Amino acid sequence: MQIMTKRLTLIPISKADAYNLIHHPPVFFKRYQAPIHHSWPHDGLKSLLPLYAEDLQSDPDRIGFGPWVIFNENRCVIGDIGLKGKPDKDGGVEVGYFVNEEKRNRGYASEALKAICEWAFSQNKVNMMKAVTDQNNLPSQKVLEKNGFEMVQKDDPFYMYEKYKGNLC
Repeated sequence: MQIMTKRLTLIPISKADAYNLIHHPPVFFKRYQAPIHHSWPHDGLKSLLPLYAEDLQSDPDRIGFGPWVIFNENRCVIGDIGLKGKPDKDGGVEVGYFVNEEKRNRGYASEALKAICEWAFSQNKVNMMKAVTDQNNLPSQKVLEKNGFEMVQKDDPFYMYEKYKGNLC
């Protein structure tokens, strides 16, 4: 499974990918014929991967509802984007994303978010996507707003955004 955009390829992290990223990162990069990136995976993803791999072990259908690797047109890993689990009882899923610092301000996060929204809304039971960002993270707020997310709550120091099915950009 993968998502292709004009400039990006998004691939969901499998159980084997998670294991390799935790224990043998060079094996992961070799598998995808990508140059090794020494600052990816970032600490947040590293801490998530063991729990995610365990979830995939018990529920293989969770693939896609976790982290995805973002590759650019040169097959370099430029970050990750992901859903934080399967839809809740109301059909909501939370999305988060990270672009490596040297690849920011090129529209990659917006392009990846648009793609993951389209994928998520094509899945059964997903009716709404939400995202939380720091109130000082203006670039992230711009990415969300560009993709049709609306701010629905301001809880210092975070802002909550939502986007409903049918509100595709």
